[in-house]
Amino acid sequence: MTYDDISTREERDYWIAGSSLKVVDLQTNEIIAERVGYMVDWAQGSQAGGRSPWLLATRQACPKFLGEHSSAQIGQTEQFVEKVLKPAN
Repeated sequence: MTYDDISTREERDYWIAGSSLKVVDLQTNEIIAERVGYMVDWAQGSQAGGRSPWLLATRQACPKFLGEHSSAQIGQTEQFVEKVLKPAN
């Protein structure tokens, strides 16, 4: 599995973050699956009122995190990998 930050400097200037998660066959180096996601902080990094910009940006993620208005990222990678990989019998 590989993780890459695919954000450009221009995107980061506007508080947009993107990432790529790939499941790779270690024998053939073939990419089996890729999950690309983005999120944005509409307040452009403001910390007014003690806000945490990237934590709140998870509410504006595509694809969405688990649950309605959830900022929890726990299990996201595991869920993706389990959808892709099937055990051999």
